[in-house]
This record gives sequence, structure tokens and C-alpha cells, in this order.
Amino acid sequence: MSKLIQRALLTVALMTPVGATFAATKIATIDMREVFQQLPQREVVMKKLQQDFAGRVKELEGLQSNIKALYQKRQKNKGLMSDAEQTQLNRKLEELQTEFQLKRKNYEDDRRQESQQEQQKLIDKIQKAVATIAKQKNLDLVLPTDATAYAKPGMDISKQVIDAVSKEK
Repeated sequence: MSKLIQRALLTVALMTPVGATFAATKIATIDMREVFQQLPQREVVMKKLQQDFAGRVKELEGLQSNIKALYQKRQKNKGLMSDAEQTQLNRKLEELQTEFQLKRKNYEDDRRQESQQEQQKLIDKIQKAVATIAKQKNLDLVLPTDATAYAKPGMDISKQVIDAVSKEK
């Protein structure tokens, strides 16, 4: 009987500090999706990427236009061309298609990489803002809103983070 009482007392003793510590923990939430969508820097980054890759987009559009023109020429003149001309036109089409696919893949890879780098810069700014706000408000924990089942509306610091990061340029 005394072992059972000892175990019960030990359990209660172990649970008490944890409960007291948890009650004193100050928690806030942040909606990362909203933060990203509301940042003015996001729009600047998107425009920069468009400008940086505009030449490559034009080049891809030109290749695509050439492929389409050659394909139409092949369809239109199919019965009028000799076998050698058809073979030469088919080879040219294949070369252009291969070149287009390679350049499109390189463009997509480069754009994705550049986009990820720019996004990481924004994430770093957001994390710094969250850390600053957490220190100012004496917060112990900041959770993403999509990872919480319920939070009081006053616990959301998204707007404050947006304001802080927006002031940075």
C-alpha cells in the first residue's frame, strides 16, 4: 500500500511543476500565408524575376513560334515536297523542339532556384521580425495558425510582423 501512495505522490509532484510552467508560457500565433501575401516586398521580387527572365521568355516564345511555323509549312506543303525536303524539314523541327525543351527546362530550373533564393531572403526577414516582436511582447512560443486547433484572436501577431517587415526595404 505504501508503494502505491509513493507512486501517486511522485506522479503528482512531477506533474505540478510542468503544469505551473505551462500556465506561465506566453504563446502567440502567426499566419505565414497571410504574411507572405501581404508583404510589399513580394510584389517587388515578382517584378524583379519577370524582368530578369524576360529575355529568356522572349527567346522561348520565338523558338515556339518557329516550331509552329515549320509545322504548318510541313502540313501545308506535305504533298509538294520531295522526300529529301521532308526529311530536312523534319530534322529541323526535331532540332528546334530539342533546343526548346532544353532551354525551357533550364529556364524553369533557373527561375525556380532564383525564386527560392528570394523567398528565403523574405523568410529570413520574417523570422527576424517574429523574434523581435516575441522579445518585445515577452513571448515564449510563436506557432503557425494552421498548426493550432484554436487560438484567441488577440494572439495573432501576423499584422505586426507584416508591418515590421514592410518597413524594411
